[in-house]
Amino acid sequence: MMSGFGLGESHGSTKLVRIVVVGETRTRKSSLIMAAVPDHNHPDPRIPPLNSYNNVLWVGLYLNIMVFFSIDVSVNNICRPEDKGDIIREVKEADAIVLTFAMDRLETLDRLSEYWLLLFRHLKVRVPIVVAGYSVIQKEHNTIDTEEITTPIRQQCREIEICIEWSAPRLSDISWLAQAVFVQAQIAAMNHIGPVYDQVTNSLKPRCVAALEHIFELNACDNDYILSDDGLNHINARCFSIPLMPSRCRALIKSVQELCPEGVKENRLTVDGFLVLITKLIMDRKLRTLWTMLRTFGYNNDIRLVDEMIPYSSFKRILDQSVELTNEAIGSLRRVYHRFNNLGPQMMESLFETAPER
Repeated sequence: MMSGFGLGESHGSTKLVRIVVVGETRTRKSSLIMAAVPDHNHPDPRIPPLNSYNNVLWVGLYLNIMVFFSIDVSVNNICRPEDKGDIIREVKEADAIVLTFAMDRLETLDRLSEYWLLLFRHLKVRVPIVVAGYSVIQKEHNTIDTEEITTPIRQQCREIEICIEWSAPRLSDISWLAQAVFVQAQIAAMNHIGPVYDQVTNSLKPRCVAALEHIFELNACDNDYILSDDGLNHINARCFSIPLMPSRCRALIKSVQELCPEGVKENRLTVDGFLVLITKLIMDRKLRTLWTMLRTFGYNNDIRLVDEMIPYSSFKRILDQSVELTNEAIGSLRRVYHRFNNLGPQMMESLFETAPER
């Protein structure tokens, strides 16, 4: 289950996700990968067993993402001239990176910000990062708090999506905790902040704004260009297959009004209020909710309408053929015309924004 405006299932998509496991020596990189796979010897003989940075594991997990790669990389490998080029290429081709550290050797946590994250920035690697910590000390004797020790690096490095401890007293628990690390990396790769939000200016990116205004237009059915409770409910039901409860709707509008008074008009959302609501989702780390909405309304990972939304191939014809609108299309255009008639130049201009530049 995941959170929408209310609660509901996400509509996933099938994608090959490449995840690179990186970290200092003896931070359990190989152990993490093998723990996530019940049988780490892949049945395909072309895929070698795991032993160094350039070996690949195929792992099937529980999301709609079918398979991902994991490449084990250590600082020792990157120091060897013969390996450095290959490792840099693997990192630059990654969809997500898992950075490992040893919780009982906090200098390995310091190395993440002092070396690895600086290296990624130098290489202009802009993918989500999951930090995974492991402690050899049994849980009942371990006084280290994962959240406490990782809070500074999370505040300093916004590339980091989440920090997870995957050690456990029982071996049976380690497997699913290791899998959880990769699941989080998969989710982060499919719901990356980069295309939608500028973390330097702390604002939505222009293409994301255009897409959200498009979605707002499609659901703001009132002539006064505001999103009613029914409009919010329609978005939630379409994206997450569950209606939005009235109490939840009121709470959302109230939260927007506190942040942006002009974002609410007559207890309904203006387009500015809708953008504030989406920004709040991002600040609350609910990127999966935003991406589910974008994909439901036909946007791809580059926030462009997919070809299926505008089927150009259906208009192909030979020279002596003509094309006519159906009665349904004519009726739809009439309804749009009457909706926007006499609303002024600004509203007429918005009529043509419902199919923005792809």
